[in-house]
Amino acid sequence: MPTVVKNLAAGTVLTTTLTTYYTAGDGTSAVLKKLTLCNATDTDGVTVTCNIVKSGDTADQANTITSQKTIAARKTITLFDAENHVLEAGDFIQLQASADNTISLMISGVEVT
Repeated sequence: MPTVVKNLAAGTVLTTTLTTYYTAGDGTSAVLKKLTLCNATDTDGVTVTCNIVKSGDTADQANTITSQKTIAARKTITLFDAENHVLEAGDFIQLQASADNTISLMISGVEVT
């Protein structure tokens, strides 16, 4: 089984709409290694919610990894709650911010095919 360390999501900015930022492909599993969120704006107190959703399901309280985590202006955080979670084929990660275009996202991990 080939293993590839890679950026699973990079160079993207969160919106106020719950959005899928990574989906494990057919025949692929992924292990989340690091999820970094940066509020590079002067907007203080932006919150972020993150869900890891099984294929065929929808985001809800049962698959919420973190809910309304506050990120201060000009601060970067690592979402440790997401680390080492396994996504099987078709599983996906969704995030949502309380303010558009304030939070940048980087997810790195390992894909196994």
